[in-house]
Amino acid sequence: MFDFIYSDHDCTEYLECNDNHISREILLRKIEEKEIIVLKEFEKIIGWLRFGFFWDNIPFINLLMIEEKYRKKGLGKMLIAFWEKERKRVQNCIDFNTSE
Repeated sequence: MFDFIYSDHDCTEYLECNDNHISREILLRKIEEKEIIVLKEFEKIIGWLRFGFFWDNIPFINLLMIEEKYRKKGLGKMLIAFWEKERKRVQNCIDFNTSE
């Protein structure tokens, strides 16, 4: 069973250890602003998607990471699909430019 949730402070330690591309300060801001979505299997984090905004209103993905043993199972696609659905819901967007 997979769950997609916005990261909260319970995820901070995991993300801080596994996402070494941003500082702790930026990570905490991203969590507060709900710009990280985590993928969990039975309460264990197995991946995450971190995003931001061009010109403060055009969403883009900064990072998509799936734990190695869970790769090649379509989970990255599922995470992107969840993110796109959420962006459409939150921003009332019409469409996104994706590779498919």
